[in-house]
Amino acid sequence: MKKGYKEFSETVKHLDKEDLIRQLYLAVNTPTKSEIPWQKYDPENPPVGGRYLVSDGKNWSEGFYFSKEITMSGQYWGLSRTASSDPIEVVYYAPINLPGEE
Repeated sequence: MKKGYKEFSETVKHLDKEDLIRQLYLAVNTPTKSEIPWQKYDPENPPVGGRYLVSDGKNWSEGFYFSKEITMSGQYWGLSRTASSDPIEVVYYAPINLPGEE
């Protein structure tokens, strides 16, 4: 860690305070290609039907969102067969987009 810190310190020591803050902000808030784009689930503004990663904030699973046009009983989430048998309350979701599906 000492070596990494020293190298980092050398690369930013010429920056003034405002530029250093800007760089730190960008480093912390810029999504990376590998970051999962989690979105807070809002029942009033649900996603379109399809496959998603779903989470209760602690656990995650593959889930499917079914629109009311499909279910006839309203809008709801379903978990894949490979998911844990423990139900989770969906708080966050992220679309599954495999390479080539973007």
